[in-house]
Amino acid sequence: MSSAPGAGTADRAAQLAAAVSALDQPEWAADAARLAGGPPPEAAVPTYRDLARAGLDLVESLVGEGRWDDAAIQARHLGRYFAGARQQLHAVAGEAFDGLHAAVRARDPEELEDFADLLRTLFP
Repeated sequence: MSSAPGAGTADRAAQLAAAVSALDQPEWAADAARLAGGPPPEAAVPTYRDLARAGLDLVESLVGEGRWDDAAIQARHLGRYFAGARQQLHAVAGEAFDGLHAAVRARDPEELEDFADLLRTLFP
């Protein structure tokens, strides 16, 4: 039996769902909306920074609740999206999100923290 997400996590998921919905990422939006408990609100197209920070905040919130599998799904979506944006961003951004995904899949809090710190540096 899974527990309902905390209010903070649901709010973070709703923000991310709105952002990725505006980016025409329906699968990702549906995954985030499921975590939010409802359909995403309308939102403007986010900046790379806003998307990175919203996604990272949600991943960390899910991990904080012990929801590693849900966090891995969101980290995978982030990695895929930012891998596709390498032309517009520094290549290390995509690699950092890949590392975040690997750390979540390994359930390694120290590695997760290292990649989260790197991503906060890349997207201040």
